[in-house]
Amino acid sequence: MKPRKTTFEERLRIVKDYLENHLSYREVAQKYQINYSRIYGWIKKYEEFGPDGLHDGRGKYKPESLPNDVDELTAKNQVLELHDKYLNMESDSHTRVRQAAAYRTIDQLKEIYPITWLCKTLNISRASYYKWYHRSEEGRS
Repeated sequence: MKPRKTTFEERLRIVKDYLENHLSYREVAQKYQINYSRIYGWIKKYEEFGPDGLHDGRGKYKPESLPNDVDELTAKNQVLELHDKYLNMESDSHTRVRQAAAYRTIDQLKEIYPITWLCKTLNISRASYYKWYHRSEEGRS
């Protein structure tokens, strides 16, 4: 099945159809002529993030969790205060310690703010954060 473009509203309607009518992934995929794996992904995103999880995440949609400049500055202040707290816990100012403090800050605030935004605010790449996150608890710095 060749992928076709879908709108947010269409993805939301498909997911709700699946949830309300107790259809299988395959039945929904056939009904809407959409690849099975796309249906599966949309439903998992919907279950985890709600309707916001169905937005196209390729730079076209900006999360509404930071609606204006005042809120953004307040959020940045909260992030930097927590980051400073972790830095003050460490006696060494080595790069590795600063990165570990940034990772712990992101880990604390990821439920409140988008991880992408937190990484950008703390000058940490998303890839390095996820690499740190997926290490075992003992391996974290």
